[in-house]
Amino acid sequence: MAYVLKGDLDEALGELTPILALPGEQRLATLVSRFGEVDQHLAHRRFRGSPAVLALREQITEYQAEAITTKAITKGDE
Repeated sequence: MAYVLKGDLDEALGELTPILALPGEQRLATLVSRFGEVDQHLAHRRFRGSPAVLALREQITEYQAEAITTKAITKGDE
């Protein structure tokens, strides 16, 4: 999140991309929550209109949705 706060999107993408690529079953609730905070910062007006920010926010949304879906399926199978 430090890179996002500094406005260094290239570094943020470099750090976040491998985590965002994790399969749903490996996505921790703490990271899902943390990505929610990152997404809130990316929603700030200084980032509006940036294609890189839009793409990153979409990846975060997908990451969170797939983690929640995987968790729900896992609980239902027990």
